[in-house]
Amino acid sequence: MKRVLIFTLLAASPSISSAHHSNAEYDRNAIREIEGELIEVRWRNPHVQFTVRAPGDDGQLHDWELETSTVYVLGRLGLDGSRFPESGTVRAAGWASSTRPAMRVTNMLLPDGTEVLLAGAAGNRWSDVYAGELVSARTNRAERDLFRVWSAENPGTFGQTIEQSEIRLTESAQASMDGGSGFDPCVPQGMPMLMYNPLPIEFVEGGNAIELRMTAFGVVRTIHMTDGSDDTMAAPSDLGYSAGQRVADTLEVRTTRVGWPYFDDNGTPQTENVELLERFTMIDNKSRLTYDWTVIDPESFVEPITASWEWVDIGEETLGINRCD
Repeated sequence: MKRVLIFTLLAASPSISSAHHSNAEYDRNAIREIEGELIEVRWRNPHVQFTVRAPGDDGQLHDWELETSTVYVLGRLGLDGSRFPESGTVRAAGWASSTRPAMRVTNMLLPDGTEVLLAGAAGNRWSDVYAGELVSARTNRAERDLFRVWSAENPGTFGQTIEQSEIRLTESAQASMDGGSGFDPCVPQGMPMLMYNPLPIEFVEGGNAIELRMTAFGVVRTIHMTDGSDDTMAAPSDLGYSAGQRVADTLEVRTTRVGWPYFDDNGTPQTENVELLERFTMIDNKSRLTYDWTVIDPESFVEPITASWEWVDIGEETLGINRCD
């Protein structure tokens, strides 16, 4: 079996990326199982992948491409490339592609009888002997206020509210859908898409502005905290122009002048008139950070799109920078 193990270390954490195939191709209404020979393990970013030779719907053998999450997320589950064998028959379960022999894999039963729970697994399916338990112990560092590293408590289920959101497009937006044909997963995404990933973020205080540093591609957002911030002179950009204010334990941010053409990686279009309203609120003695967003773009969306998720403080001190390996 050909095995590819690639790691890039930047700062003090693994190199990681949130880029992946479009989630739209996977049917999340049903779990499918396959069984076959493990041919290849690619322990690398943007997503760890496996190739399993197994029968398809036509009864013929196909090389199934199985995709899971990033090296960072699997590390949070206590997994690394050494967990998987060089050869042998495996069983896999997950959401199958509607267009090709491929799967967003959540569970894998190894030849030795160990079941590996990957990102998004609802629990063990076949064996009481399993690996892949989440490490997410919270720390109590309220004295740091907002300004620290925040991590997804459960990266495998992160952001499900946006995946479940109903996006109602206008006729003009529907006509311009391109299925993400112009989206390059190895190029930093713009707003609001950049925020939708399970990787750590960090707020850094900086006078009249707050820096929001992203593990995803090492992007840094600037949130202008000056009263009366004016976006009219700002040229459209991938990240747009963000103005914020603190209200008790909440940071409220309004972002306009976004030039990035996609709402998501499915090719859903947005215009330069899109407006993003965000609320970052610390709760539970400042150990948990809830995040709520509203995306408004009447030219693309019949009604605003809302979603929410949260981060927690698990004691991480530094951010890695993503790269496509």
